[in-house]
Amino acid sequence: MIYIVTERVTLLPELLTNMFVEIGFTELLAWGLYQVLQGLLFLHSRQMYHGYINKQAIYVDHAGEMKIGELGYLFDMSSNNPNR
Repeated sequence: MIYIVTERVTLLPELLTNMFVEIGFTELLAWGLYQVLQGLLFLHSRQMYHGYINKQAIYVDHAGEMKIGELGYLFDMSSNNPNR
């Protein structure tokens, strides 16, 4: 049996629309960018690449943590798959 655990998240464009004037927004956005880059570094260190990074593929949880979504676009560069 497979269980999928999810949490309530907001798409990054919605967050940008709702918070673009608030104090501390620049720091929040910089921290989020750092989190996304750390996620990509993790994937790349395992020879996995995300083929669809854009603002629609970034999700923000209730604590302001940014996460990479659209994982159906991941592909494995370490395999000998000619269709990668």
